[in-house]
Amino acid sequence: HFLPLADTRRNQRLLANWQALYGTLQAQRGHVDPARLHCRAALDYLTAEDWLAVLLCHCILARIAMDAGDLVEAQSLLDHSLELARRQGSHESEVLVNVDR
Repeated sequence: HFLPLADTRRNQRLLANWQALYGTLQAQRGHVDPARLHCRAALDYLTAEDWLAVLLCHCILARIAMDAGDLVEAQSLLDHSLELARRQGSHESEVLVNVDR
């Protein structure tokens, strides 16, 4: 059984991390609207501790923006993702972001 966490903030973060993963899955399946919806909703509750989920959402939203022809939005999201990866010292994440650029 899944039980909500007693701490409201931790529960929101847990659900936001789930939404980030679910949004990514939806994007991989080609379901753009649910992917956008879940990733944007996740970003409202993710914290600095959830930097990898934030990066994931930004990369997914950037790909969606590229597909829609919104290159300015895509570039902004990827720039933010690259900055985040560098701040965390994650060379692996930095490489993955650069692949999308």
